[in-house]
Amino acid sequence: MQISPRSLVVALLFVGITLVACEEAAAPEGEPGDITVTAYVDEDASGSLNAGDTPLANFEVALFRGTQEIATAQTSADGRVTFTDLDPGSYRVEAVSLPPAGVTLVTNPSPAAVVDFRGRAVSVDFRY
Repeated sequence: MQISPRSLVVALLFVGITLVACEEAAAPEGEPGDITVTAYVDEDASGSLNAGDTPLANFEVALFRGTQEIATAQTSADGRVTFTDLDPGSYRVEAVSLPPAGVTLVTNPSPAAVVDFRGRAVSVDFRY
């Protein structure tokens, strides 16, 4: 099979344009986001923290990115703690504190959270 000079020029131009386009393209870095962790005893079994529930104050949680622990913090009186200015990506939260006696964890013991490139806030719960 013989390639005409014109076909060869067109093919080379296409490859050149493709290479230039690839060199200039870049993915956006994204905006930092927050992950809020809530720990509570769900007294009314509603699945969300309500006035009748018991928030777990001073409940320590750890934040991981992959296998690396990047932060630990304790919840405030309302049972919440927020990890701020996190780069987009996947994170995992684990409870460090032991739960109160007589309760059972009904949520994931190691919930995952994803901070997307828009930096939206994400929430995870430790619901007992």
